[in-house]
Amino acid sequence: MGVFLYINMTTIVCCLLFSIFLSVIYFSKKNMNNMENKIYRHLLIINNLELLATLLFDYCALINNLPVIKVVMRIECVTSSVFLLVLFFYILFISFENNKKVYDKINTKKLFYILYSIIFINVICHAFLPIDEFVLVNGELLKLTGIFNDFYLFCMALPLVSSIVVVAVNRKSIVKKKLSVFYVMSCFGVIMLIVYLILPQFFIGQLAYTLINYFMFFTIENPDMKMVNELNLARDQAEKANNAKSDFLSSMSHELRTPLNAIVGLSQVVINTTSESETRRDVQEILNSSNNLLELVDGILDINQIDSNNLEINNSNYKMNDLINDIIKMTDRRIENKNINFKANISPDIPEILYGDKGKIKTIILNLLTNAFKYTNEGFVELDVNCFNIKDKCNLRITVSDTGIGIVPEDIDKIFDKFYRSEENKDSNIDGTGLGLSITKSLVELLDGKITVNSNYGEGSTFTVTISQNIVSDNNTEIL
Repeated sequence: MGVFLYINMTTIVCCLLFSIFLSVIYFSKKNMNNMENKIYRHLLIINNLELLATLLFDYCALINNLPVIKVVMRIECVTSSVFLLVLFFYILFISFENNKKVYDKINTKKLFYILYSIIFINVICHAFLPIDEFVLVNGELLKLTGIFNDFYLFCMALPLVSSIVVVAVNRKSIVKKKLSVFYVMSCFGVIMLIVYLILPQFFIGQLAYTLINYFMFFTIENPDMKMVNELNLARDQAEKANNAKSDFLSSMSHELRTPLNAIVGLSQVVINTTSESETRRDVQEILNSSNNLLELVDGILDINQIDSNNLEINNSNYKMNDLINDIIKMTDRRIENKNINFKANISPDIPEILYGDKGKIKTIILNLLTNAFKYTNEGFVELDVNCFNIKDKCNLRITVSDTGIGIVPEDIDKIFDKFYRSEENKDSNIDGTGLGLSITKSLVELLDGKITVNSNYGEGSTFTVTISQNIVSDNNTEIL
């Protein structure tokens, strides 16, 4: 027995045992039925068949059974070339995986029909092409010539060269970790061709294919499907729970608003009709508490809609001057018992009619003013609305400034969190839940706007919102 035959048989046995072990690990769990896994399943099966064929070839060479050797050699050559062909299809797939235009047009069934057709032609050619010279000494293949050998070399070289070209053209779009398979394939492919031309009796290809399968096992998208199914089930349950919570909050918010509105209305009637100061004071407390509860209910309903992604943008034509006038009328209650000077400055550059979500713009301004009134006991609260117009776009800049208690620097990044109130305000007599600014930020972002805050603790705060609106008409001139 020649030394190469001994080395070949030892290598093949080790590779076969390792490949079987790898196959058992892979097929023992449910895998994703995507393109990558379909190709990988083919590679595992083909590699095992090739290792068995090579081991059978070595055994027949050992016992010098020449007729069987030639048949087994053809089988071994077929499986070897088919492996590289399927591997090329994998390289082709990962090269266009991130190219949506190409990937969306890929038909998996047609692709595999093409692959199977090429494999069939490959099998026919390897089965019937003639061998001119076949030299076997001491169980080792020393020489193989003829059309069969030329075709075999062609089938080995073509996928390798094609893969290099495809990767070179699409290297920027390929996931880097998946390129490791290509690098291993290229290195071993070159080595295999050189070794085959110099030492045809030394079978290195089988080791290369086994290592390629090993590397692919860690690069393909191959999560544990049992875990994926459990995660999907948990996600569905969480979504159902979240929907149930949303439905409950929506229902309860509407149910609570009805009696609260009655309490507010009746309290206002009592205040307007009674002359007793003590009664008016008590009823005013009831009215204030009811209004605070209404604000809390509205805030919870808004947060629920935001968390459930149920907020929609309802665009329409509106006049900024009319919107600000409505807001000013609604602010009277907030400052009637405080020594606050409220100023509203509207830039004359704002177009007469804008197109956007008037309701959400109004809510944003009201929430910012309400927040300013809460934390300002004396001084002023100022609303400035300016704009910068570009063609048919009005870039609104809404600024609310106050001389209130301000915000400590470490709380600046937290004030837009839900239910957050700074440490300095938690123990104060200021009513609030910490929902207003969170809702405001969500509405601003929904409108593709931006909100910023500047504050000096003890001196006041300034909130600035920038939102783009479409211009319908400017100074009675319609924008086309």
